[in-house]
Amino acid sequence: MFKAEDRREGPMIALASGLAFVAVVLLVAMIENGRIAKEPVGDAPAIQHMEQLSAVEPRAPAKLEPPVLATGETKAEALHERGEGAHDLVTSARPRAPLTQERLFTNLKLLLGIILALLLCGCLLVALLAETRKATRRIALTDALTGLANRRAFNDVLEEVSGKTVRNQEVAVLLFDLDHFKAVNDALGHAVGDELLQVFARRISLSIGSSGYFARLGGDEFGAIIVGRHADATTRGVIGRLQDLGQTPCEIGSRTFSISTSIGCALRHGPHDSASDLLRQADIALYHAKKTRRGSASFYTPSFETDLLRRERLIRDLKTAEERGEFHLAFQPIVSLDDRTINGFEALLRWQHQDFGPVSPAEFIPLAEESGVISPIGEWVARKASQVAADWPETIRLSINLSPRQFDEPGLAATLLAILAENRFAPDRLTVEITETALIENDGAALSVIERLRAEGVRVALDDFGTGFASLSYLTRFPFDVVKIDQSFVRQSERHRQADHVIASICDLAEKLGLDTVAEGIETQEHLGRVRRAGCRRAQGYLFGRPESAADCATRIALQTLDAASLPPASRVFAHNTMSCA
Repeated sequence: MFKAEDRREGPMIALASGLAFVAVVLLVAMIENGRIAKEPVGDAPAIQHMEQLSAVEPRAPAKLEPPVLATGETKAEALHERGEGAHDLVTSARPRAPLTQERLFTNLKLLLGIILALLLCGCLLVALLAETRKATRRIALTDALTGLANRRAFNDVLEEVSGKTVRNQEVAVLLFDLDHFKAVNDALGHAVGDELLQVFARRISLSIGSSGYFARLGGDEFGAIIVGRHADATTRGVIGRLQDLGQTPCEIGSRTFSISTSIGCALRHGPHDSASDLLRQADIALYHAKKTRRGSASFYTPSFETDLLRRERLIRDLKTAEERGEFHLAFQPIVSLDDRTINGFEALLRWQHQDFGPVSPAEFIPLAEESGVISPIGEWVARKASQVAADWPETIRLSINLSPRQFDEPGLAATLLAILAENRFAPDRLTVEITETALIENDGAALSVIERLRAEGVRVALDDFGTGFASLSYLTRFPFDVVKIDQSFVRQSERHRQADHVIASICDLAEKLGLDTVAEGIETQEHLGRVRRAGCRRAQGYLFGRPESAADCATRIALQTLDAASLPPASRVFAHNTMSCA
């Protein structure tokens, strides 16, 4: 009937069931023994006459007659035939003992005991139900993985504190999550990801302490509520401690992790903002922090609303931007450092919004990935770029970028090869650039695509090399042809000599692995000199030219062809490059 949820409930259920059983048994026994019975129903004079006959005239012995096996009607008829009537039938019943005062008192005591036992059973069951309800609510409000409060409990507390109108009391809501947690979770497995969340939750609990209410809202997202007259100052202290956690590595198994935390905060100084308003404002602030810089914190301001409306508008318009003709391609040259000749162009997507004007790829590419329209946009880039590059000389290569989200689409390699065939563009003239994020999030699909493309002659480049935590391992696991050195190393080389050694080490490693190298972000002659001394083979950056239209590319290629035909190699200087540098 009942199911014990823990060890405390079992004895309570057993005791309550035992008392109820004993009470029922006593009640049934009393009824069966005639202790609780009504007076016999019948004719009072007849009964009185029966008692007189029993006392004065002894009844003659009954004749031995065979038993009458019949129904009620036939039995009555048989009795009538033998001269026995209703009087004899009544007198044949066994008389009950008279209900004396002593027996009545005994019956009342037994009934009272039964009532008390049943009341005790009821009290025990009510206590059991209350304990079970309390335990059920505790489970419903607790996160199973970390033992923290969950989103439901967080919302309940926020509703309670935001509904109070205490004078000079501030309420702060913090939302924060782990940067790049999905990449770690997908690359190393959910078991490692769960353990990382547990370690992170313990550290944050110690960091926040009694300063506020802390909960895990789901996935890698956490929240905190801080209430008090100095909630603003307390919140800033908590944010500082949370950011320090990103600087402290944690060890899980044989791996060491240092994961930063992006934080969004909303403050309420009066009773005007509801709980839902505070949550929405904190979420907007968190989005702003991620967009600004991973690992940073942002306090909500009304201007963020404008950013949010812009974001929603961009996501909506991305779906129809190509139909409206707002997309176009720009091509940035890739130059050989031996003779500074152009041997390739990287196709870069640009968006000219009808109302906002030029939108940076750093802004709209993540939105396209988030909204799921990156795959059709990527196909459009591949088709348009190969159409343009089909008219270039065969010595000029084309590079296009593949988004990590594109690897989620089945048949990516087949689609790219079909586009090249459609535009009569040789696969061995194409280079696809893949970031480390794509490999982390979907390494199995990425490896399959890489192998299929390389089998057809397409070259594969690892883009932004050196910015991730496992780039060296990927060089051995994946069959790359080109390594593109991230521009951050080139820019740091002006301030830190160690950056020169890093670039030289990358170039030396790539040469031993048989890989080509391209240095990104070359903007000055000093940058050029550093990467050349490091042994880099090719380079890309504003020193050689900014991204330009297809028509300008054709002009640049034509000038290079004329220079190659009319000038000796030592005199090949491109006037167009000089103009671009100026």
